[in-house]
Amino acid sequence: MRNKHLLNSILQNTSCPKGFWGRMILWGMNRFHASLARRGMKQVNWQPQWTVLDIGCGGGANLNRLLKQCPQGKVYGIDLSEESVVFASKYNVKELNKRCFIQRIIKQESVLKDKRYGIHQLCCCYLLDIHTTDKDFAL
Repeated sequence: MRNKHLLNSILQNTSCPKGFWGRMILWGMNRFHASLARRGMKQVNWQPQWTVLDIGCGGGANLNRLLKQCPQGKVYGIDLSEESVVFASKYNVKELNKRCFIQRIIKQESVLKDKRYGIHQLCCCYLLDIHTTDKDFAL
């Protein structure tokens, strides 16, 4: 019974990572979602100057990929999890507060109401994890 509780607490940590197990989940997301993320990002004709918003930036690996795809642009990452924000910030420390900006949001609705992002083109990389045949769905 104890093992079932431990596994349950680890798996519940995927939606809003916290603590040690949350960091392990984020590490796993960065590592094991990489091939899917790369395949999804190949579907977009990235422009070097784009400003991109990654909603639910998790461990920050996609932010790093986006920085490479848009070398003259800026990348914003937002997440509900404080653990994700810290993890993603460490992962992208070289560009943090230069071209990469990561912030925790409290309410999901606040993303659309917040004018400070100044987004020209919006790509929700979270949507790249959803199986879709519509290549323009995320733009």
